[in-house]
Amino acid sequence: MNLLQAASSGIDTFNEIRDVLIRMSELLQSSGLRDWARMLTQIAERSDEGYPAIRPEIRRMYGGMGSLNDIVLHRDGKVLKYENNEFDALRERLYALTRD
Repeated sequence: MNLLQAASSGIDTFNEIRDVLIRMSELLQSSGLRDWARMLTQIAERSDEGYPAIRPEIRRMYGGMGSLNDIVLHRDGKVLKYENNEFDALRERLYALTRD
């Protein structure tokens, strides 16, 4: 891979991270989890700071009680099966994209 391809790959990865964050935020918002939605949107909007600036913040959301891993989407007391399946896939993808 040449330098141009490597740079392009990095940009593609960063764009995908931003897209994943935005979609996750939409799902959270539709489930009434506005604080989480706002947090993910704010991180996505900070894309001009670059990957090294937002990566640690993303990774911190995965640990401990009340983390991103604990979220279950629901509305009117009902678990949202399809939305949770999509959210789980996005959560796993985001984790993979931000690995060292």
